[in-house]
Amino acid sequence: KYIRRFLAMIGVDLCGARDKRVPQSIMRAPAHIVRSFLQGLFDTDGGCDKRGCISLGLSSSRLIREVHILLANFGVIGKLRRKESVDAWEIDITGEACDVFMREIGFRLQRKVAAYRGSRPACRNTNRDTVPEIAHLLQAVKAEAMRRGIVIWKTVPAYKKLYEYIANQYEPSYASLTRILNALPQLAGFEPYDRLVALCHHRPFFDRVLAVSPFVGRVYDLVVPDGHLFTANAIVQHNTFLMGLCASLEGILKPGHRIGLIGPSFRQSKLVWDEVDKLYRKSPLFQQSVLKEPAITPEKCYLKFHAAEGKNSTVIEALPLGSDGGKIRGARYFSTYIDEAAQVEKEILDVVVRGFGATSANPV
Repeated sequence: KYIRRFLAMIGVDLCGARDKRVPQSIMRAPAHIVRSFLQGLFDTDGGCDKRGCISLGLSSSRLIREVHILLANFGVIGKLRRKESVDAWEIDITGEACDVFMREIGFRLQRKVAAYRGSRPACRNTNRDTVPEIAHLLQAVKAEAMRRGIVIWKTVPAYKKLYEYIANQYEPSYASLTRILNALPQLAGFEPYDRLVALCHHRPFFDRVLAVSPFVGRVYDLVVPDGHLFTANAIVQHNTFLMGLCASLEGILKPGHRIGLIGPSFRQSKLVWDEVDKLYRKSPLFQQSVLKEPAITPEKCYLKFHAAEGKNSTVIEALPLGSDGGKIRGARYFSTYIDEAAQVEKEILDVVVRGFGATSANPV
């Protein structure tokens, strides 16, 4: 009875195999506890084959999807698939991801550790971890190298691949991209080259979006105290970036709109504004849509778009609320984004910020 109560307290439900899930106590736990949970799960339901590939089989779709996310938080990228023949689910970990798994998590059962060490690793397919959308950076690197008198075909190994990558015929793997960059060390300090070097250093994993589904419901903007970065579903998030992105998309797609970016202080509103400015600097389409470059004054940051026929110009403004919101009372917006709203007093939200929305039924 006491054991059952304890298990219920930490989120372990009494249910069948197909209804199992990762307990909330584990989802919220520090990394060393999550690691122990995964070790126990792979010791009982996981294994390693003769080729050095690691796998985990479960009958609960929810449990295995949550485990898939936990693995990704440790940098272990596995392929999730359904085994129709036995009506179960499996995560397959192959290639370099196996090394990451053994380094970050690993087995505790010595016979499974021995099975991995005694396996014969299959030839690793580097094309599973490729870097998309960098043709323009490689083109800039090639042009700068030629401007400096560097002979590409003599300097870059397998130089023909560089031209294929620039032409978007293939996407380079991190290994191929590193070989190209290592052959051109004299370009250090050139901004496109440095961006590619940083990309190879951090090695983010790129995956294709399989589907986009419409959603109607309550959403939340999470605020973290240090750095403004957090992970959600194994994806790195930034609490101000999404606000800047949404405001920018509204500005481009909604003629005659007025959009407000509100922060408790000028510094915080400018943090959101900086994301709008970064998108503007990187997007030719964005630049063509505005009348002039983003402007910053002591009172606010603002951006004005070209007016569509029969419409007023769309405007994005970033404003600080200050101590009581008195300096910006009377502003009007169709859409209002509030950064770190938890820090704003409820009375100011109700009296000042909601007053911005006189132009729309529910703009905040």
